[in-house]
Amino acid sequence: MEQTPYEKEVLEAKKKILKYKISAESNVVAIIYKRPEFIYDCSLTIDDFSYNAWKVYFKIAYDLLIGEKKNVIDEVTIGVYLEKHQKLLAKYEEYGGYKTVMDIATYVQESNFSAYVSELKKWETVYKLSEYGFPVGQHLSEYADMNEEEIS
Repeated sequence: MEQTPYEKEVLEAKKKILKYKISAESNVVAIIYKRPEFIYDCSLTIDDFSYNAWKVYFKIAYDLLIGEKKNVIDEVTIGVYLEKHQKLLAKYEEYGGYKTVMDIATYVQESNFSAYVSELKKWETVYKLSEYGFPVGQHLSEYADMNEEEIS
């Protein structure tokens, strides 16, 4: 079935939103791997992530830190955890494993963590607005300069 012009516009807006959001997702996860205690300073859930790779990495961190009460995220701890979760292991390996997160972690600054979390939440809010039918596509540049509170 052919998409209407409105449906095409909504789809394009969602794609743009996700492009804005991916860097925030990767930065947040990288900092959590670098400084695990930061997971307690945010109220993120797996549902806040759009990209499957960052969902996988966040789930592993969340389960280790919150679920299993670990204090450190390293290759050994992750390996032991993933022995019990084969599907997650397959995705983890597909996305590059520990090296992927640590490569990003070398470039992000922990002092920016709350800003990255805010950015992630902001774009998640905009994405949800688009799903509810709000015409966000024409306002993306405005949203880029706003914070989550202002958008809400």
